[in-house]
Amino acid sequence: MGGKGMPSELLSSVVGAQRAVGIMARALKPQADILLWLLRIFVLLIPLGIYAAIAGAEHTSR
Repeated sequence: MGGKGMPSELLSSVVGAQRAVGIMARALKPQADILLWLLRIFVLLIPLGIYAAIAGAEHTSR
């Protein structure tokens, strides 16, 4: 019961107010840890690296 982002009002109408408070208290809070941020940065840097390699190769071939 209770999907991602389920409002507590909807949950309390389904299972009752006291039980909804307990469920919401135990619900895991989403966390974006440092590894996820590093992955995002790495993925965004890939096109930049490709562009720099191509630009460098064109510059040295002249």
